[in-house]
Amino acid sequence: MDMTILVPNHSDLRMIKMVNSIDFFSNKDHRVELLIALNNPTNEVKKQAERIKEKYGDKFEVRIIELTVCNLGYVYNEGFKNAKYDNIFIIDTDMVCKKGSIKKMVNAMGKEMIVKGKILFEDTNSIIRAARMINTTNVVEPYIPAIIINRNVFFKLKKDFMFAVDTVWCADAEFANRILNEKIKVIYTEEEFYHDRITIKKDLKDAFCYGFGKAIRIKRTKEEWKPLEEIIDMYRRGKKNELSLIQQIYSILWITLLEIACGIQKKFNPFFRTSLPFSESASIRDVIKKEDAEEYI
Repeated sequence: MDMTILVPNHSDLRMIKMVNSIDFFSNKDHRVELLIALNNPTNEVKKQAERIKEKYGDKFEVRIIELTVCNLGYVYNEGFKNAKYDNIFIIDTDMVCKKGSIKKMVNAMGKEMIVKGKILFEDTNSIIRAARMINTTNVVEPYIPAIIINRNVFFKLKKDFMFAVDTVWCADAEFANRILNEKIKVIYTEEEFYHDRITIKKDLKDAFCYGFGKAIRIKRTKEEWKPLEEIIDMYRRGKKNELSLIQQIYSILWITLLEIACGIQKKFNPFFRTSLPFSESASIRDVIKKEDAEEYI
């Protein structure tokens, strides 16, 4: 299976460590493109991307695209537009791949259109790691990263857009929500990808950002918001996974902060400075003609 590996990056110099962990290369059976999507990048990141291109050019078809908008939904759309191959594996720069994990995901995918790996937080303190286990590692939502998506899957969805650009950093949650609501099959694997250490400050900041993005989505979709049910669900998941008292308190704090941020954002215009009008979300028809995707849909 030919595949594009999409790597978004704004300012993270851990990218070289992540790329070095990839062991799925071009060979006689398949081609692999490494597409680095720089979104309003720093000079240091641009230089590192060029070094990666020089160092790994014999293993991947390395391409670099530079974008001016620091908006993850926008970056995903541009990445999917520019990807040479239909099957696109997305991974973040603050992660590393376990040996053989990408190849096993490719084998598990078969003729399906989405396959998800498992993100582990082994290098993070036990409180955050436990919370992330129940809100990231073991969830059934096909969140990005560590996921392979055949871009023709967007022809199966009712609304004609790929990734929403109004929700900024939460474009993956919007995607996951649509996939589950429309009952698109997702293959979940145990293939492991390791996230770099997260501080409590960063983790709680993420909770607020996720809440802001969620509110932007639900205001637009007019879906029902059920914060209390989601907090109770987090408690039940923590109990099922036998979290300690302090871990349980932290996981409930995390989801509560998310819901508070969601409630605040529902009453105001988007707090994200780079939130774009939803109408600017790209269509799959801008990339592929429907007749060219008939074998998939």
